[in-house]
Amino acid sequence: MISSKFSTFHLLVNQSRSLTLNLRFCSYQVTKSSSYDRRIPAQSMLQNELILKPPENVPYSKLLQVAIIGDPNAGKSTLVNQLVGWKTCAVSSKVHTTRKTSKSVLMDGSTQVVFLDTPGLVGLGEKNQHKLESSLLIDPEKSLLEADLVIVLQDVANKWTRDKLSKKVLRLLHLYPEKESILVLNKVDALKDKKLMLEMIKNLTESVVDGQSLTTKPSPSKLSFHKNKRQSTALQETKAAPAIPSDQEKFSLPNGNLTEKQVELLIKDKTGWPKFSRVFMTSALKDDGLAEVKDYLLSAARPGRWLFHSSLVTDQDPYEIAIATVREKLLNTLPDEIPYNVSISIEFWEFAPSGVLKIVMRLDCPKANISRIIVGGKGRRVAAIAKETEQDFRNIFRCDVRLVLNVLPLFTINNI
Repeated sequence: MISSKFSTFHLLVNQSRSLTLNLRFCSYQVTKSSSYDRRIPAQSMLQNELILKPPENVPYSKLLQVAIIGDPNAGKSTLVNQLVGWKTCAVSSKVHTTRKTSKSVLMDGSTQVVFLDTPGLVGLGEKNQHKLESSLLIDPEKSLLEADLVIVLQDVANKWTRDKLSKKVLRLLHLYPEKESILVLNKVDALKDKKLMLEMIKNLTESVVDGQSLTTKPSPSKLSFHKNKRQSTALQETKAAPAIPSDQEKFSLPNGNLTEKQVELLIKDKTGWPKFSRVFMTSALKDDGLAEVKDYLLSAARPGRWLFHSSLVTDQDPYEIAIATVREKLLNTLPDEIPYNVSISIEFWEFAPSGVLKIVMRLDCPKANISRIIVGGKGRRVAAIAKETEQDFRNIFRCDVRLVLNVLPLFTINNI
């Protein structure tokens, strides 16, 4: 029951006055992600109308709500963007890019899959240390209450954490054991020694997938890469062992629930979860192995009315998307803790008579020297940030965009 898709992976100013930079407009081609009229309106009112618009009554419609949990920077937002076929979630190489749960919608025929992209799991100490929003603590667990299926995303490129599920992930799985869950091993292209894969899977699943025990000595060919992307392999499985009471059953109360203290004791020495239905190996950034994940999710959808109208791509407000996109660029561009100390807000947002969306955004820095770092020598750094952000806005909202970044104190960066 372990699915994989292997292929050949190819390893990746003047401080006393305002500075005005004119950036060249970069054109793009509008493409539809499906036969549906999918869109992210650039106006909050239109987006709200779309969110509230009743879903269509479609014969034999199916619905699946999927919560994605995992450690910070595991690639959850990248996974969602690739599966939906639209950049709805900000992506950064630094942790805590996603600050609250957002919903993104995948449409395929009569099936709707709603992804709940959650913040990376953090503890109270980390939340206080980095002055993070309370949503980072609350939203992942709330998403499990809504979800029909849970994706646990594990970063196998991180050699310090890849062999075991984090205690925060294990806690949620034990609190909601009735939820179907699948394990997605991400960034497999960065794993130099592929022989480690089997041992890693055994640790993360307690050698049990879909109720069956994994073979102790599988053929070496079961974990190999193939040039043909259409080829896939499955690890051998043996017949299920006789059923014995699980630790969950031993510890649980008569109603099947566990207290927080019981969960804490239960997961103390655990590294994995034996109730995964499937294990997938992917590289979300390179869109490798995701076809199998998508097919499985579509097959797991249940008969039921859609949650949203087919035109909806995400439930996020355009302002939220814009702020998250700028934060993404700051996280990817600025060193250390600097981007976490910059406050981002919107000062102006309006369509010009020509149809161009004009946006003015403000970056409030706690100190002037941080402003200097953001602006960079002769304004090159902030010019690059503005240019990349502007292009992302065009791709997200599918319209022509002009962006102004006001960097305070001291600087105004204008690319209109």
